[in-house]
Amino acid sequence: MNYLSKDVLTNKCNHPAIVLPGAATGLATIRGLAEGHLKVYAILFEHRDAIQYSKYSQTVKFKNSMQNEKQFMAELLAFVSSLATKAVIFPSKDSQALFLARHKQALSPFLIMPNTSYEQLRDIICKDRLHGKAPANVNLIPSIISPSAAELKSWCAENPGPYFLKPFYQGIACCHFSDKNIQFPDSNSLISYAKQNGLNGVIVQRFLKGGDGYIFDCYGLCNFDGEVVVRATHRRFRQLQPDTGTTTYGEIPANLSVEDENAILDATKELLDTLHYHGIFGIEWLQDKNTGKFYLIDFNARPFSSIGHLTSCGLNLPLLSYQELIGENLSSIPEIPKLKHKYWMSFTRDLDSFLTKRTQKEIHLVAWLTSILKCRSFAYWDFRDPLPALFQFALLLKRLTKKIIKTIRWRRLSVISAEKK
Repeated sequence: MNYLSKDVLTNKCNHPAIVLPGAATGLATIRGLAEGHLKVYAILFEHRDAIQYSKYSQTVKFKNSMQNEKQFMAELLAFVSSLATKAVIFPSKDSQALFLARHKQALSPFLIMPNTSYEQLRDIICKDRLHGKAPANVNLIPSIISPSAAELKSWCAENPGPYFLKPFYQGIACCHFSDKNIQFPDSNSLISYAKQNGLNGVIVQRFLKGGDGYIFDCYGLCNFDGEVVVRATHRRFRQLQPDTGTTTYGEIPANLSVEDENAILDATKELLDTLHYHGIFGIEWLQDKNTGKFYLIDFNARPFSSIGHLTSCGLNLPLLSYQELIGENLSSIPEIPKLKHKYWMSFTRDLDSFLTKRTQKEIHLVAWLTSILKCRSFAYWDFRDPLPALFQFALLLKRLTKKIIKTIRWRRLSVISAEKK
């Protein structure tokens, strides 16, 4: 069952939707909106983005990416001002959500957006600020923010490793490393890294025993008044990088005990009650293997990578968010809906995760193939909209071909070198 109001499928308000680029996240958002028979525009920066091949959107190519903020803003204003009616816009990344909030005053005559202010959104997206906003009964992982060398050394003495480094949010300009997360086994390696690179824009955390299979999400939507409209759970079985990265294989809803399910749902609501947030959310939780407690990790104040699989299970958050933003009544939506249970996969990324885990002897080929057979939802594949998946498959073949050629050349050089000796 899809939890949608009856009138959205015959919506006559003519507000188009705009989706900013974000690989699988952007594509899934487009497909969710298309279920409402909406006009959807997909903004495109890169020629390698599969969204350009979806039949559900009209691609609008921009010359400037958001790295050139002034030029991008000019292009965006030129485009949205040319539309006949206001459009509802959806970001796919943290930096995009912050950009829209920062320029809300200039964009609001042409776009419909959540009412969360830039300051509020920054406090939610930035991990250093989010943890400070969390209520006392929400568990937080021991951490320190952008520490000096002396502060780091003192903190490490009280908090044994391993450790985890995270940027305040992915894509933040003041953080020098581009990886989403970096792990260190002990204080010596962490302190050595800090001396060479500094920790500006970084939050340092203890690495609790959790990882793949013990990372959960609570997904949902908050309305204009900051009230939770709907909530659902998700479990991450595999990630890239393993244990610390983006989900590649998971299940919706999470197959948890009633006690653990309620713990995640209740902690999410308590957190949201303090934030007055408006829009789609995906809040990450880690379950400590030793204690069973759930700890707050991150807050995605936007659509997330598994949002298409949530739609496949019966909860179409992009379309519900669109409805809410244009003023439709969502009171008939159950706050905790009953969803179809499905396993899902981002095949290309999960292949990389499998290869890493196989090298570490954490998974065997049969187990991986079995997990594929259990999947009923995939990041790019949709038989009604096959071209994005075919494009991704072509990119995978190209990558594998290059790897094979490189391996053959290396072996030939090894043989030649051996013969010369």
